[in-house]
Amino acid sequence: MNIVAIGAHPDDIEIGCGGAIAKHVSQGDTVTFIIMTDGSSGGVSSEVRESEARNAAKILNVKEVHLLGYKDASLPGDKSVIDQVEKIILLASPDRVYIPYHHEIHQDHRTTSAVALSACRNVRQILMYEGPSTMSDFHVNYWINIEGHTEKKAESIRAHASQGEKEILKIDAILGMNTFRGYQARSTFAEGFVISRFLE
Repeated sequence: MNIVAIGAHPDDIEIGCGGAIAKHVSQGDTVTFIIMTDGSSGGVSSEVRESEARNAAKILNVKEVHLLGYKDASLPGDKSVIDQVEKIILLASPDRVYIPYHHEIHQDHRTTSAVALSACRNVRQILMYEGPSTMSDFHVNYWINIEGHTEKKAESIRAHASQGEKEILKIDAILGMNTFRGYQARSTFAEGFVISRFLE
């Protein structure tokens, strides 16, 4: 399979679907990351955030990373942004894309979801992932078993070292969420998604 994962900021993909990405790579799938903003509102320079994003992708063995560099917290959602993402989508020719949920507290996440839905309108499988700013109407209807891939996921999150202790502390919460999703799906660990489209 060809897989594209889209995140608003460095670390969003790893938190929301890092286990699924590690699983895809282990199965020989080709994975591409698209990161919309520079992450500069995270307290350090965009250069640091970019370096960490590339290191996290390397941990997950993802070789294709597109950092679009829009200003953190000010991501536009106009046609030029959609066109830029769509060009990458056309090149990657994904069978499945992972995108943020459309009801999020953070405006960049909402905009990324809307842009991705437009740019990926011809993709057969679109799954929305959850994260710390996902609103409470996120009702999982698709689970991916990530047993055997949680260490890679945690390591990729730790690669965002500039986010300090808060990021490390989140790992327990994130894996706790994955434990709960696994409990729902009758496995040890799982990631939960909302289906936007799923055509086999």
